[in-house]
Amino acid sequence: AYTELLVRTCHKRGAHAIGGMAAFIPSRRDAEVNKVAFEKVRADKDREANDGFDGSWVAHPDLVPIAMESFDKVLGDKPNQKDRLREDVHVEAAQLIAVDSLDAEPTYGGLVNAVQVGIRYIEAWLRGLGAVAIFNLMEDAATAEISRSQIWQWINAGVEFENGEKATPELARKVAAEELDAIRKELGEETFAAGHWQEAHDLLLRVSLDEDYADFLTLPAYQQLKG
Repeated sequence: AYTELLVRTCHKRGAHAIGGMAAFIPSRRDAEVNKVAFEKVRADKDREANDGFDGSWVAHPDLVPIAMESFDKVLGDKPNQKDRLREDVHVEAAQLIAVDSLDAEPTYGGLVNAVQVGIRYIEAWLRGLGAVAIFNLMEDAATAEISRSQIWQWINAGVEFENGEKATPELARKVAAEELDAIRKELGEETFAAGHWQEAHDLLLRVSLDEDYADFLTLPAYQQLKG
């Protein structure tokens, strides 16, 4: 609902409607991963073009031809489709927050991924990097916020995962400890020690498990930066 409303809102005011970022980062070693991801990107850009968007953006140059092909099929020689006012779109406020309409369910794998992304991104952030490729996806502070927010919300909602385990602070600490150990083995002791992995681990747990939800994870993170 919100994407179609975005097109209507922008075009009503003569502004370009730009679609979301395709966050996939191609692998140089796994062609099958690329094939599956490219098809998902193509389907996403096809949807945007057909919905009335005037353009889009991607995280990697290899995805530019895919996005261009999707929009060229719809726009042809036109630079935009701002003439499509999408007056057929009528979205109510309630539709924009109707999360119960989503098919996705919280999973144990989702918790693990949220912890993995959270630790790996925060460690990179503490080294001065704002955008980081993690598991072939471009992550930034916003997506890291989603990860830690999922952990916090699932724990506070008492979510039970498909494997019967319940989202608890203890489970989050267990998963975080396992991820920290996996990173240590992946990098080797010397490289691990040169990074900010323990600080990232501790900070993620702090902003994910504190009773009071911190406005932004970067607020306590700034306190750890050395002048």
